[in-house]
Formats: sequence, C-alpha cells, structure tokens
Amino acid sequence: MPLKLRFVGTVSAGVQEQIREVGLGKHTEFVPFVPHDESVGYLLRSTALLMAIPDVAHNFGILPGKVFEYLASNKPIICIGPVGSDADNLLEECGAGRALPYDTYSGMLDHLDSLFAAWRINSNLDLPAINHAQYSRRALTQKLAKLIK
Repeated sequence: MPLKLRFVGTVSAGVQEQIREVGLGKHTEFVPFVPHDESVGYLLRSTALLMAIPDVAHNFGILPGKVFEYLASNKPIICIGPVGSDADNLLEECGAGRALPYDTYSGMLDHLDSLFAAWRINSNLDLPAINHAQYSRRALTQKLAKLIK
C-alpha cells in the first residue's frame, strides 16, 4: 500500500504548491470542506493524524478543539508546534504524540521514519485506549467551576 497524504478541509494554496514542489502531489489528496461526521470518518480511517499549531506569538496556549477528537481516535498525532505548549503537554500526557518544533526538519523526518517503520511492521498504528473521561465536557466544566469558586 503506497503512502498517501490526505488533507481534509481548507488548505492554503501556498501549502498545496509546496507539496507539489517537493514531488508529493501524486501522493496527496485534498478533500474540500465536508460535514463534521464525514470528517470524523476520514480521521478514523487514517493511520496517523497531523495537527499544526499556528506559528504566532503567544501560541503556547493554543489547543485546537479537534485535538479531543484526535485523542478519541487512538491514532498517533503528529503535532507541529511549540515544545512545552499546552498541546504538547496534553499529547505527551496521553501518550498520543509530541510537538515537533517548526524548524527541526531532521527531527520531523526522524519521527515520520519511525512511524513509517512501525506501520510497515503493523499497518494498524492505533494506540492503547486512552482514558478520555477526564477530558469530557462534563469533567472539564467541573474543573472550571472549581477554579472559579
């Protein structure tokens, strides 16, 4: 089975052009915006998931909402973003991945190589089940209520 990159949702023209420039165009599928339930289907059929944190000031607190759906999928998460950020800490705590700094291309390649090697041994890279109860809306609201009191 050949490697396939699939981007679901809006992808900037610049990113699409970079993918073509490095010769990955024939291995890449761009799926335009789809309804939420359809996007969840795509992520459940994926082997690994990409989560990019914007490279902007004060991004250590950015935690995309999709991270919780990603965690629920039990798929490895490749996060491009600041090390030590809230997203990095959450992924590390759950054993789902880690943040890779924006400028460490060799580190990114090493990480992708290790995922690819694991995939070649077993095409099912699903992680052990994570206790998601602590991240449910109810549990997080209870924590927030305690902080406010």
